[in-house]
Amino acid sequence: MDPDNKSVHMRLYSMNKREFVMVFIVLLTAMGLVLFIGLTGPSITLTTKISGVEVLKHTNGSLPQGPFVVKTPSLSVYNQRMWLIAVVQTDNKDDETYDKSFKIRMDIKGITPQHKTTDIVKVFKNNRTRHLLCKQQICGQVPIAHIGYIHYTHYMFEVDFYNLETFHQKYQVKEVMFYMSSYKTYNPGFTQMEIWFRLFYLLSAFGVHCCFANSLRKFPVVDWSYEQKWTVVLWPLLILFNGPIFPLTLLISNQLIGMLDGVFKVTFICAILFFWLCIYHGLRQNERKLIAFYLPKAILVGPFWVCSVIMVKCRRMNEFDDPAFSYEIDSSAYTVRTIK
Repeated sequence: MDPDNKSVHMRLYSMNKREFVMVFIVLLTAMGLVLFIGLTGPSITLTTKISGVEVLKHTNGSLPQGPFVVKTPSLSVYNQRMWLIAVVQTDNKDDETYDKSFKIRMDIKGITPQHKTTDIVKVFKNNRTRHLLCKQQICGQVPIAHIGYIHYTHYMFEVDFYNLETFHQKYQVKEVMFYMSSYKTYNPGFTQMEIWFRLFYLLSAFGVHCCFANSLRKFPVVDWSYEQKWTVVLWPLLILFNGPIFPLTLLISNQLIGMLDGVFKVTFICAILFFWLCIYHGLRQNERKLIAFYLPKAILVGPFWVCSVIMVKCRRMNEFDDPAFSYEIDSSAYTVRTIK
């Protein structure tokens, strides 16, 4: 509240016990609904296992090099994304931890519903380094490819491993399992539930925001309390944080759509940081001038927002340009990007 006590009184300060109880009941109901859907709803991802040994029977390849030719199950836009991950199994029975770097080569083909095969334009042809971290018989998951948008009904991957000969001689690779998290996609049932869930909370948040703004409309803006002004600003950012353009990511294969979703999330988080800086500093300072009060905080928060947006942009561009890109491993892509 402003010190001159001329601002509009916040409803929070005039609520009685019954109204407080009703507010908490509504909040707990919303949280309970989220928990109930999470526990009883469909699983988030679907995983398909494919044995590398079985694949090699049809390709005349060898462990651990390959080539491994694997075909995905039938996919749709509701699968959202797809990951191809490899898990190596060995005969190693000691407690030694082994970290071996190796390279992969991969070709990708898309198969349409009419069973026409298309070479994907952005095919990964150069060797990409991966690390195989093993302890006893099971090695860690190795990310092979990530498809950010499902264009085709099926995908065909041809994967080769290099520089694993000495590892194979010492530990005897006995199996290479591929999943799709070795094939992994979003569950279409979960995607449909997510769309309706997002729509419900989007409409609810928009409705509450309209009611709140309408209750303040009869008062001049200069009479609004500091918290009320910030609520009007943060609420639309919260709606954007909820991802109102999410359905477009299923309909349009565009880097900009996916990047906007990340920018909305980054903007809301930075706005929350800016809000708390202003609130805590405002407890000791009543003069809130643009340059003296807000500008230093904007200079402090601004670099976080700019860096986050750049990282979101680089990640989306790399994921679309290179299916073998992994932001967890290929961190050099954030500092150096080769322009071809």
